[in-house]
Amino acid sequence: MAHLPISASDEDLIKFADEWARLLEAEDYAAAFGFTAQEPSMQWTPELIQQVIKSYGECSA
Repeated sequence: MAHLPISASDEDLIKFADEWARLLEAEDYAAAFGFTAQEPSMQWTPELIQQVIKSYGECSA
């Protein structure tokens, strides 16, 4: 998991988000999952992240 210090700058936050987005764009869901802290009660998995991204926009109200 990547860590940012409490003193992280806006630039640091943007770099962090860009790296996470790069992992998702590369479809490396396991690395993207491991890049961020996960709340166990939410039950996210790399496979669930992939499923949510791949099904985005399939449902409409």
